[in-house]
Amino acid sequence: MLIRLRAAALNRMDVFVRNGWPGLKLELPHINGADGSGEVSEVGEGVGEFKPGDRVVINANLGCGKCELCLSGQDNMCRDWHLLGETMRGTYAEYICLPARQL
Repeated sequence: MLIRLRAAALNRMDVFVRNGWPGLKLELPHINGADGSGEVSEVGEGVGEFKPGDRVVINANLGCGKCELCLSGQDNMCRDWHLLGETMRGTYAEYICLPARQL
């Protein structure tokens, strides 16, 4: 899903990443921002619960979506866990592309 971001917040994690989190390897250029909301701009194949124009809030915890932990709602425990703005490019942008499960 392509989301046009309308709001993003600065939180402590963003400050830590900006100041240099020891051991954190970033893909450059990095985009900070874990928190965000906006509206659906485009919907991919197989997504039925959202349509363009829907207002959404983003869940910044990105699990694989396939493992037992993700399927039980514990995506923050996934072995392939990521956080927007930390291990992945985040919400300080005009648009972001995310799986529908993150909205």
